[in-house]
Amino acid sequence: LRAGTEILNYLQISDLLRRYGYVIPDHRRYDVVELPWGFVRSALAEELSLDHKDVQELESQLDPEKLEESFILERDSGEPDSEGRHVHSAALREIPPELDE
Repeated sequence: LRAGTEILNYLQISDLLRRYGYVIPDHRRYDVVELPWGFVRSALAEELSLDHKDVQELESQLDPEKLEESFILERDSGEPDSEGRHVHSAALREIPPELDE
């Protein structure tokens, strides 16, 4: 593909776009962020000044069945106008409930 070429994807390959994002400014509002559990764990340990042993101890108390491998952060663009256009800026409006616990 040449630089600047637009790819239209009509197939069910949303994972590809979620992981690599849109490159066209008009579509970047649909980008989401996927945070792996390891990244979240490291950030929590740093923020709470926990050493590796403390993190392992706390993690052992979690139910592995309920532990997510990753967390998705989505931006909300609001409702489209009467012509179907998004007129509001995309913004992170809430933290996923799994991260709020």
